[in-house]
Amino acid sequence: MVKYKDVSITAFIVNESRARLESLSGDIYAKLWVTEEAKHLWEELAQEVYPYDHINLSLRNRFYLDRTKGFVTEHADSVFVNMAAGFTSYPHLFDTPCRCIETDYPHIMNFKEKKVREWQQEGALPERSIEFYPLDMENHDELNSFEESFASWCEGTPAIIIMEGLTYYLSTGTLDNLFSCYAKYLVKGSLVVFDFWGPDSDSYPAIQRLKKYLSRISGGPVKDLTYMDMDHIRNIKQFSVVEHTDIAELERRYTETLVLQEKANRFPTEFVVLNKN
Repeated sequence: MVKYKDVSITAFIVNESRARLESLSGDIYAKLWVTEEAKHLWEELAQEVYPYDHINLSLRNRFYLDRTKGFVTEHADSVFVNMAAGFTSYPHLFDTPCRCIETDYPHIMNFKEKKVREWQQEGALPERSIEFYPLDMENHDELNSFEESFASWCEGTPAIIIMEGLTYYLSTGTLDNLFSCYAKYLVKGSLVVFDFWGPDSDSYPAIQRLKKYLSRISGGPVKDLTYMDMDHIRNIKQFSVVEHTDIAELERRYTETLVLQEKANRFPTEFVVLNKN
């Protein structure tokens, strides 16, 4: 039987961040995933890397939640695909019916499906029909199979695709394949929403501390992060940029705090919404 310990504990830390600022993140179910070990590791992360992750990730969650809710409300019978969904709660945070599909590594999806079914039966989560699709995006064969499934999901139907906290961990080849897939199969008016780190990201102290932290917990060197720039994003074929913002602007929009206005206090996170032409 899969236990919490069988899933990377770092997968739970983001829920501790969202749960700490529930009214900001909008995720009233994040606390279900929080363990005592996750709380301890959150404090460790705050000491070694970044003490404002609760603000950062709550703002990030709010951005994706608002965009998703808005899209599925506007488009009846739409499709919502959450790439590398982790332990997010989006389908449970809005009532508008839509087809919800989540992807992530097989061990994450298997564990999440089990817990979601269990919590729905207990009444801790509202009933939602979610399809869980196991996927290693860096596996060429799996990505080819995913493309076939994706084509069937989005055929003739408006869809919103989100890639939260993902682009910087994927290879450029995989990112190119994903955007080509989206361009090929999404209908006009569909959205692709993602965050990214720009070319100057290595100049951010938080990024340098993150690299050191990841190297320590993995016991060796970590692979290079992938950075993107707006010139490249604007040139993604068959899409137009309809929104571009960053974490500092989101802080000004949603909170009364100003801590992320200082470069030393934030990750270089930018957000983009692409509309399928």
